[in-house]
Amino acid sequence: MSFKYGDHPCESLLTEIRSIVEDVVTDRTFAVGGPLPPSFPPAKIVVKDVGRNGMPVSREQAAVLASVASASPHGHQSQTVVDPELKCVDLDASLVRTMPQWDAAILNLARDASKRMDLSTAAAATVQPRLDKLTLYDVGGAFVECLGIENKAGIFGTLVVQLPPEYMGGALTMRYHEQEKRFWFDGPDSADGLYHPAFFAEVFPAMSPIESGMRICLVYHLVRPTQGPPLSIASDDELVA
Repeated sequence: MSFKYGDHPCESLLTEIRSIVEDVVTDRTFAVGGPLPPSFPPAKIVVKDVGRNGMPVSREQAAVLASVASASPHGHQSQTVVDPELKCVDLDASLVRTMPQWDAAILNLARDASKRMDLSTAAAATVQPRLDKLTLYDVGGAFVECLGIENKAGIFGTLVVQLPPEYMGGALTMRYHEQEKRFWFDGPDSADGLYHPAFFAEVFPAMSPIESGMRICLVYHLVRPTQGPPLSIASDDELVA
């Protein structure tokens, strides 16, 4: 899998975030997202058999990462397939190590995002982010609408942290029943900025093709390690009063 930068437009694209959409069943927000503040610590990632990767990730580094990665599966349960045409590869969490300062910031981000997804303060305080994979999208990389994860073992959602470098395209669409939210995290600001979407397990995410550059993300499960039924959008417990 090769990674080549394309030409980028000169004008800056501002991150567009739709206003909060009320769910038809509850007041719970099914997806949130946006840029992370400049004070957020830089990502320092060590990959097994590759070593430490600087930020933004260079074309050469991306090519090395792709050489030890696997084609990304898409779909859900028995309908999961691997499509090389989607130009997306994954590195399993077992191959990726992050630094303690980063991990602490991700914990705070996961809990803050959970509160913005309308979990109560008490419920959000128990949320733990669990690294699932590092994902790389080449030019043309995309994924079609599919159920994000299976709601089990305390997992109730997904947090994605987008790392530099710059890319164009790759608009994200989050759908829950007849409602949609869209996020745009591309443009010149993506060259050194960090961005995140977070969403519930029942949400169907999709991404339009990458037009130039490459998109690199750390994908985390949002886990609530407590007894009882899995947390979901439609459940009435743990909502903000």
